[in-house]
Amino acid sequence: MQQSFKLYIQPSTTGQWQLGLVPKDPLLAKAFKQLILSGKQQLQQLTIISPQQDKTIIDFKQLHSSALTPAEIALFNPMQALNAH
Repeated sequence: MQQSFKLYIQPSTTGQWQLGLVPKDPLLAKAFKQLILSGKQQLQQLTIISPQQDKTIIDFKQLHSSALTPAEIALFNPMQALNAH
């Protein structure tokens, strides 16, 4: 992610956090100026800011978490997925 975006994190004393992503690639910068992910224990909101300063806000509600399956874990480790075949 750090190759494609400038990242910043804004923690707070209330447990709320924000992760901001600003695209480095000029083509991505044409699509959006900034992405802001925010939440507490898990992601609650995604804000997309366009180059014209328009905002799209997506709220994540009724999220359920559970342990990842071995197949899901393999998605995060492509080399492990290749070796499994």
